[in-house]
Amino acid sequence: MAAMALLSAGLSGCGSATVEQAVPTASAAPVSGISTGEPKNTGTFPNLNVAPQAATTQISPEEKQAHIEELLAAQQGQAAKAPGKTPTDPVLLRKLADTHAKDALAEIESQQ
Repeated sequence: MAAMALLSAGLSGCGSATVEQAVPTASAAPVSGISTGEPKNTGTFPNLNVAPQAATTQISPEEKQAHIEELLAAQQGQAAKAPGKTPTDPVLLRKLADTHAKDALAEIESQQ
């Protein structure tokens, strides 16, 4: 029985795949249309004196100032609607939570 186990173990080692067969390798030819991320040597130097073209027109200083004023007005409007000082005392917050829970529960039960 032991000889049979050794013989089967020896034969299974002969038929196994190698690491090279088990691990896929990258193909040598790059896929067309996909950049490899590596720089391309075109044999020429880039002309740094040519100004790049913007994708869209830039806003003027007047437009910038108008947007800033609009945002400040919205910010002040939100600040005016905000409640006063927010309580930070833990005891007061716990009391508020308890009463809020009771009030909410009473409102839910009254609707049923």
